Amino acid sequence: MHTLTPNEVTRQVLRLAERVAPGQTPKFIDNNPYPGAVPSECFGNVEAQVERYGGQRVLGWTIWEWPNVLMEAEFHAVWKSTEGTLLDITPKAEEESRILFLPDPAATYCGNYVDNKRLALRDDALIVDFIRVSEEIFRLTRIGKPGQAVHLNKGEIVPIVKRLEYLGAMLKVGARDHDPCFCGSGKKYKKCHALKLRS
Repeated sequence: MHTLTPNEVTRQVLRLAERVAPGQTPKFIDNNPYPGAVPSECFGNVEAQVERYGGQRVLGWTIWEWPNVLMEAEFHAVWKSTEGTLLDITPKAEEESRILFLPDPAATYCGNYVDNKRLALRDDALIVDFIRVSEEIFRLTRIGKPGQAVHLNKGEIVPIVKRLEYLGAMLKVGARDHDPCFCGSGKKYKKCHALKLRS
């Protein structure tokens, strides 16, 4: 899956925002990592920035888009400077210059993993199944807090990860649920693996 910052605040962005943090408005803010900031460690990065320069931590969600497939909100922390400017100080893998941030005054962070919130961009069994399997993987793997030892049942995890890869491969090439299933059966996805994945 390859998600990007949306180019604009669309109707779909607002739909997801209302589900995730009712009454809040997403806004574009600059991504300006400080030296030594660690990718994917926004909470620690912001805590260090507050200790160093003051200001405060603001909790919310980064909104990502997989065009024509889905939108998702990822739990995130940004830094609010003493002048009141919001900055995303955590490096991004794609080196994006800005993010679309949805503040969430009701959010709290106690060190636990928080799953992304997802919204399908069209009514398609492939996307629905991709979201469902993503949530299942999170439930099985994100137990406890980051850094804690977790004993996983690989026999249970590996088949589910393969399902996600299978669905992702179909979506990546623009397949829809009425297209032939990748397994080569000749049947439409919704009449083939869609039924197997839900059994």
